[in-house]
Amino acid sequence: DSILQLDNYDYVSNYTMDNVTYKLYVHNQKSGFIALVPLN
Repeated sequence: DSILQLDNYDYVSNYTMDNVTYKLYVHNQKSGFIALVPLN
């Protein structure tokens, strides 16, 4: 189970950095809050 709660986050796009691809989320209530979730 993931500790990260994404209930209030909206998926934006995939983001690649250092040959690792992440899913980029932004918080839909707190401007500027983002989450990067690595794809396995």
